[in-house]
Amino acid sequence: MHMPITYYEILKDKNKELFELVSLAKKTIVKNNEVVQPVHSADKPLKEFINYEEKELYSFLKVVSQNSGIPIESMINEIRTNSDTQNILNIIIENATLEFFSVLNFELFGKKTFFFRDNLIDNLLNTEINLPAKEIHLPFDSCQLVFTNRNLIDAFYSLHKKNENEELNIDYKSPIYVFVTIYQKTRNDVLNRCGRELELTCLHGNYSQVYMVQKRRLFLDDTWELEETLKTDWEYLASKKLDRGLVANINQLDNISPAVDSIFYEDGLIFFRAVLNSVLYISSENPDSVTVNKSSITQKTKKKKIKNQTLEQKRNNSSELSYQDVGSSIQPIIIDKSMQDKFSNFNSSTQKKILRRFMVRGHWRKQRVGEGLKDFKRIWIKPYLKGQDFAEAINKPYLV
Repeated sequence: MHMPITYYEILKDKNKELFELVSLAKKTIVKNNEVVQPVHSADKPLKEFINYEEKELYSFLKVVSQNSGIPIESMINEIRTNSDTQNILNIIIENATLEFFSVLNFELFGKKTFFFRDNLIDNLLNTEINLPAKEIHLPFDSCQLVFTNRNLIDAFYSLHKKNENEELNIDYKSPIYVFVTIYQKTRNDVLNRCGRELELTCLHGNYSQVYMVQKRRLFLDDTWELEETLKTDWEYLASKKLDRGLVANINQLDNISPAVDSIFYEDGLIFFRAVLNSVLYISSENPDSVTVNKSSITQKTKKKKIKNQTLEQKRNNSSELSYQDVGSSIQPIIIDKSMQDKFSNFNSSTQKKILRRFMVRGHWRKQRVGEGLKDFKRIWIKPYLKGQDFAEAINKPYLV
């Protein structure tokens, strides 16, 4: 299985001006800094970003003006007085911010991409995140994660379900893209404590369209557990208002608003816990990860073909980025036969066999290694099903 075309590649094919401005910003940053750090959208504004933001706003106003017949100047006056229009305008600005800084940081750190296989994600969805926040480290300060797992896509949309029985029209053929960036230094002007920040910009879509966007910023306090990090409350931490997060259905502009932190604490927790487990996995001891290199010659040939492709063909393209294929040999969650033989089917308190099957969740363990056992390495203990094999249960003789 090949990695599908990434959101970075989709933007590059569709938005030439964005990449021209990012290229200019990147040159300035590399020239002026001996050690390159990720660029935070809350930092001093880059002139290239301001130019891109203005271009996106003008493009939006131009389209609306052409469709409505209202001059752009009149529309600007309307925006200043109409709260509904102002909200839509804020979303255009937010989208420009997401695109510009995701692409800029991704390019600054070498366009590193990780493609996670479905079986691995099923395992990580059933793994506890029982580690201190200081254990989170990215192989690169900014990278792109790509997921195709159906259960993870369901978790991504759980924030939008009004009730458990509601059916959502979800495109499971389209991947989820997550741009992950870690900021090593705290912005002391707005935070009341020291620590790091982890920014997760998540999109679900394909070459044709983006269906859903979620952005979440997490605080990594060295004294916290990762479950506390997942429930970061920026209103409590920050001395002034911060851009905390976003949940947006791109096809429903009236259903887009900045996210209150608490909405991520329940329904949104499953998805972001799995993403953090994915980050832990690629930085753990001996992850199942294989490098897939794409030559520059192949990339140039593919670009020529793309120009003549239909929209449907572009949607089905595989990526031309080099990437890490993560979890290709991980098996589905199965019954651990060795555990079953020893004690899985036996309840010592009642002296009876366990006739039902249940999940034993995975977890992370720190194992002492090295001379004098002074060092540690992080090991992933996979989840497994415990209890009697289903075939054995139905074939068991019963007296009636």
